[in-house]
Amino acid sequence: MDFADATLGHLARRESLTTILTVDNDDFETYRIEGRRRFRILPGRTLTPGRR
Repeated sequence: MDFADATLGHLARRESLTTILTVDNDDFETYRIEGRRRFRILPGRTLTPGRR
């Protein structure tokens, strides 16, 4: 987790937010809120052929 990700995660936790605006989908799909729930990531990932 880099500083920018940690800052977004901290602010989301502090403000009780579950939606994150980022293009860093790979990292934020891994991070959890309070160790359990996933973030809702905007904009959503678009599926490309060969990728799930």
